[in-house]
Amino acid sequence: MNLINALRGRPLVMKTPLAVGEVERRINAATVSMIWPGAAGVCGWARFGRLRLWVREGGWGPSSEATLAGRIEDELVGSRLRLRSQPPLWTYYSIGAGYVAAVGLFISHMSSIHWGFTSVTRALGLVLLVAALFLPLRFARGGFELSELDLAEMTDFLEREVGAKPVSA
Repeated sequence: MNLINALRGRPLVMKTPLAVGEVERRINAATVSMIWPGAAGVCGWARFGRLRLWVREGGWGPSSEATLAGRIEDELVGSRLRLRSQPPLWTYYSIGAGYVAAVGLFISHMSSIHWGFTSVTRALGLVLLVAALFLPLRFARGGFELSELDLAEMTDFLEREVGAKPVSA
């Protein structure tokens, strides 16, 4: 999966024999509390034909896990879940911050050439610029790996609670 598709999120279609209302009821009953900070497991909600799930590890810190979101569509028999898995929010922030730093370092490097700084200072600026270009992608890769683990846990949750099975488009 390339970077653009990973940032956009991976599509996932699942089919369940249950009606939309029953799917929403079962998901809401089975998810852990969004309010209680010590709760661990699949967290989220389903209402008005929409669904959003994420995995909480427990603890008091902010939640920055991957999400699985989409629509629950009614069909003749059962319903279809059209979902998209997305990496954790910090993945987007790390890429954005890295490229803002890269632009700043590029401007700094160009101004150091103009103002006549030493070659050692310019070389250090160039090394930092290259690091600012490639380190965010490394951090983002970690976010994508975490989102794959969370996706597996969330699809297992949907299979267990509502009997949803993955289908092709």
